[in-house]
Amino acid sequence: MSWDLYMTAVRADAETAEQLADSIRSYRLPKGVTLPDSGLDYRQVIVDASDEPLDDSRKEQLQQSRFLVVVCSPATRTSAAVGERLAVFLSSHDKNSIIAVIASGEPAESFPEMFIEHQTVRHIMPDMTVIEREETIEPVAADLRGDTPARRKQLLRYETVRIAASVLDLHSGTGAGIEGLPGQSLPARRQYVFRQRHCSCGLAMLPGKKGRLLNSRQRSVRKLPPGPCMNCRNCLKMIRKH
Repeated sequence: MSWDLYMTAVRADAETAEQLADSIRSYRLPKGVTLPDSGLDYRQVIVDASDEPLDDSRKEQLQQSRFLVVVCSPATRTSAAVGERLAVFLSSHDKNSIIAVIASGEPAESFPEMFIEHQTVRHIMPDMTVIEREETIEPVAADLRGDTPARRKQLLRYETVRIAASVLDLHSGTGAGIEGLPGQSLPARRQYVFRQRHCSCGLAMLPGKKGRLLNSRQRSVRKLPPGPCMNCRNCLKMIRKH
């Protein structure tokens, strides 16, 4: 059997991974959304929060999955089990098939090292001299961090929509009908740009909770859509419906 998403997490994040998996499985696209490929799906999700090495069965499931979702927290960065799953997955897939999800902690302390790119950038100073600086580029990620249970529940619904849209390849250039999604500013690898930047309320789509997670310079693993507008009644209704 093939899977749409193979979700890996450290044992301490098992509950968060199961909640996200259940949310994705139960999410249903709004009526009228046209998929670029009718054979695409997002609801076949397997969760692996084991600290043990992969056995042959798990390895086959991982290799036959379309996407790898990595639930990240400070313990993830040094996890040998997560590192093994990343290595196995990348032996048959590229980085654009990996989706990062932040469960806790800051990105720099939670992402596996391979998620972070280092790039030398030239800057022109006011006196017209040119200096070089090394910049750290973090991937855009789904963000489940919230200060209250209500906020975490809201973010779970919000990120479910983003992940489903990304896995279904709902971005410009596919001819997909995206107008029915709650939020029409979905990220190309590095920056998906949808045909419309406003929802039915006429307001521009807002960035995610942490603006720097949606910075256009961020790269590495798969880029996720900004998700539903949090301002208009129509978008809020569609989020709450899930």
